[in-house]
Amino acid sequence: MPQTRREFLGAALGLTAIPLLAACGAPAPVQPAVAPTTISAAAPKPAAAAAAQGAAIFANPQPQAPSDKPPTYGGTLVAPTYGDPLFGGDTMFGALSVTFTATYPVNGDGSFVKQARDDVYKIAPHLADSWENNATYTEWVFKIRDGVTWHDGTAFTAQDAAWWLNLGLFGARSGDKIRPPAIWGRVLGDVDLVDTPDASHVRIKLRGPEPLLPLNLATQQVAHPRHLMQPRIDQGDVMVTPSDVGWVSVGPFKLTQYDKGSRIQFKRHDGYWEKDAKGNKLPYLDGISMPYVRDANAMDNAFTGGQIDAGIRNSNFALSKSRLETYRKTLGDKFYLAQIGFNPYGLHFNVTRPGPFQDVRVRKAVAMWIDQAGMTEVLGGFAQAETFLRPTNPYNDPEFLQWPGWNVATQAADRAEAKRLLAEAGFPTGFEATILSQQNWQPWAVYYQGQLSDLGIKANLDLKDAGTYTQLTATKDPQWELKVSGITSVTHPWLLKDALNAVSHGGVGMAHDDPHVVELFDRMKAVLPDEARTKAVYSELQRYMIRDQPYVVPTFSQLYEIPYRSYVQGLYPPAENTYHNLDFATVWLDK
Repeated sequence: MPQTRREFLGAALGLTAIPLLAACGAPAPVQPAVAPTTISAAAPKPAAAAAAQGAAIFANPQPQAPSDKPPTYGGTLVAPTYGDPLFGGDTMFGALSVTFTATYPVNGDGSFVKQARDDVYKIAPHLADSWENNATYTEWVFKIRDGVTWHDGTAFTAQDAAWWLNLGLFGARSGDKIRPPAIWGRVLGDVDLVDTPDASHVRIKLRGPEPLLPLNLATQQVAHPRHLMQPRIDQGDVMVTPSDVGWVSVGPFKLTQYDKGSRIQFKRHDGYWEKDAKGNKLPYLDGISMPYVRDANAMDNAFTGGQIDAGIRNSNFALSKSRLETYRKTLGDKFYLAQIGFNPYGLHFNVTRPGPFQDVRVRKAVAMWIDQAGMTEVLGGFAQAETFLRPTNPYNDPEFLQWPGWNVATQAADRAEAKRLLAEAGFPTGFEATILSQQNWQPWAVYYQGQLSDLGIKANLDLKDAGTYTQLTATKDPQWELKVSGITSVTHPWLLKDALNAVSHGGVGMAHDDPHVVELFDRMKAVLPDEARTKAVYSELQRYMIRDQPYVVPTFSQLYEIPYRSYVQGLYPPAENTYHNLDFATVWLDK
């Protein structure tokens, strides 16, 4: 039976006084986590109940239940992508959907651990079949699973696992050539050492406590075969990528053909270790074909015409209500939808530079004025109300649905108060401002521009390409005044630290230097992994950053509606994280 996180934490996070692994040389073993473990034992509030509290949640129900037939082997899934994987398929260097779509079948859905297939809020064993920690969370030991092989038949060992993690955390050097650490290296905490105390275990030592280290490891991909890459690094090729060594990895499928700009082909890795609940080997499919589809119209025509079996998990391809109606008229019940929450978008204030938005009354006026529900049509008709966490997240606090700007029942009074606050701040007739936005977010920016105009604030749009936008926003000295931006999607509130914290403390998403936000994250870390106390601190953080001192005005987030043919079974669509279960190991074709 799966353990709840509360049960797991009591056994595996030092709440018992049993010693750690003797091989680690630490005094107190704990029981390993061998089953999926929940991030929180709290039950999420149903969407309908949340909607009744204030703002509606615009969702489309799943129209199809899983098949009750036993899975069958064989067949090729035609699941398109929209472009070539970047950086040679190296997820240490880039984290974009066009790369992940191609790498998950090859690398697998996780590293030592993963998000459980049937619940994105649980952590499950993967390349490690158990893990343990000391009482202060400064030392973690992972037991590497027996029987895992690279695609070329070489055994995957604890030494391979430690080498991969060291490469990601610390990079590599050959002569005067340097490979930088992975873009995800810092999320694991202040790691001091990664080694192998014996032939089966990987040990991670940290300079400070990291109670959620398995959570941070769950979304990384092991894609770097030591036996093939280390010789290349020794020869000076420090930036060697998976494509340079033939995409040899440990996932359920092997890459067999890559026609750049056209198609990627995979076939089953017969040596893959994972089995289903009845002990049957995975994957079920013979292979996967990924033809490139460049735009939504082409995807619609290919899907309704029977050329592809799945849609593309990307915002430019997610179905709108009008396109969904065409699918229904054309296909009837021959398809179903995977509904996946994506990043909420928000209007961010820069309070690190002089101007009207230094005044909390101005920020409150904007937050109270913007019509949250009105964003639904801009998002194509499918959206949900959220701030920093999904409505399905166990830590989510739906209190925000009662706040001014969110509660549709009080909109008239809220807008009157917004006008009063703006006048009290010295701007009875408004002022001019500039909104920075990526070009592909123009519909969002135009919506905010119109809302601000109605309040009396004339907002000029400054639209930039993605690269320029990133350069302007990924800085400790932000120069923009207002910006449109996604709000990082995470499964645990502690993982919001980098996105929401003060700029002087590593915050990269907001533009404030508020010591109280720093204090709140310090308090949150101090109570980890206690669920109830963590949720209480998160609720206070949510209230402070959105209602009391608005640093961002989150608006309704997009719900991706991804079509799949009715014969595509075993998919496990996640509530969030569009990349989850993209290895297709459990998918089978009922035809």
